[in-house]
Amino acid sequence: MENAAENAQSEHQRRIGEQIAQYAKTENMHAQLPDMFSYWQTKYFGPRYRALTGTKNFLELYVSVFVDRIRRTGNKRVASLGSGDGAVEVQIAARMREEGVEDFEFHLIELSPIQNDRAKAKAAELGLEAHFIPVECDFNTWRAGQPFAAVMAHHALHHVLDLEHLFQAIHDGLEDEGAFVTFDVIGRNGHMRWPEAYKLINLMWHFLPPEKRRHHLLNRLDEDFFNHDCSTQGFEGIRAQDILPLLVRTFEFEVFYAFGNLIDVFTSRGYGQNFSTKDPRDLAFIDFVEELNELLLEQGYLKPTRLCAVMGKHKIANPRFYRGWTPEQMVRQPD
Repeated sequence: MENAAENAQSEHQRRIGEQIAQYAKTENMHAQLPDMFSYWQTKYFGPRYRALTGTKNFLELYVSVFVDRIRRTGNKRVASLGSGDGAVEVQIAARMREEGVEDFEFHLIELSPIQNDRAKAKAAELGLEAHFIPVECDFNTWRAGQPFAAVMAHHALHHVLDLEHLFQAIHDGLEDEGAFVTFDVIGRNGHMRWPEAYKLINLMWHFLPPEKRRHHLLNRLDEDFFNHDCSTQGFEGIRAQDILPLLVRTFEFEVFYAFGNLIDVFTSRGYGQNFSTKDPRDLAFIDFVEELNELLLEQGYLKPTRLCAVMGKHKIANPRFYRGWTPEQMVRQPD
């Protein structure tokens, strides 16, 4: 038993080292998305998202929720889990100040001291350093030492191993009227495709010419779609498929927008650069994949791979769900 525990701890430390090293040289964590992703985002994601949330983008949603909960609870503290280099959080803080909220604390819960240093530098550039409290911590063990008006996790949950602990810690750390906001990836572990999606993608794959099947990050031609498991290094997608069912178990949803699956592959960093927004045939193909994706989500044959959600401790009278799709309906149960 002791050897098993020691091995597990050693494996965890190995992954922590890989996780820190993975982003040590990454100056912009949200860059390098292909033009076709922007096309899809503008034509499909954007209008649906704005209609549901009443905000133009993720920054506005975070700001609107934070400002509302600070004023509603009288608590000036907000937290970001897995804050990375703080680029998103600094923009949120600047906009909160524009909204007239001057007295607030932004706690940055981040594993990497390198990223925390970058976050402090970004805050200082905008004269916001007094609002930020960097906390070097593994969020698999984090607990709130004091209550928060709101907590955010921006594309960070899919790096968490102990989701049960973290979600309960967030729930316990929120004010009674506090909110938890997240944008994240909820597909199969390691960002793999589930069998039903893999089958459809591979069928389309063999109709595509070779130049559309080149993986740009790995610099190779894939004869079949490469269903890569990203979780073998660091914590990438380590328990992605467990995020939504555990959120359902722990929180009450106020806003829920679930999307993505087939379309992710053809707009990703790996393959998305093969498709040109200047080629009508490429645009028609992306339109086809998105319409098929939406149809199969509606029928329940596919389940979404990404989500945007605002959650709290208590049910509200009129939650906003895209197309009426409830969080429970969108859970993909493992075989």
